[in-house]
Amino acid sequence: MGKVINIHTGRERTIQTFDCSICDSKFSENETGLQRGIIGSTIVSLCPICLSGIFNLTDYLKQHMSIEE
Repeated sequence: MGKVINIHTGRERTIQTFDCSICDSKFSENETGLQRGIIGSTIVSLCPICLSGIFNLTDYLKQHMSIEE
């Protein structure tokens, strides 16, 4: 967790950080990652870079795989 101190009031605010389930980097709730989600039955947290990579992978697979009915 990180701390943010308001220089005008002196009040502290803690910022919760999360560990990415893929690359183990830390990211905060202020970033656009997935803080807590579920893929299948696995609970995951994804940093913004890994979340973007998952979206790119699904877009690629949708374009290049044919679904037979």
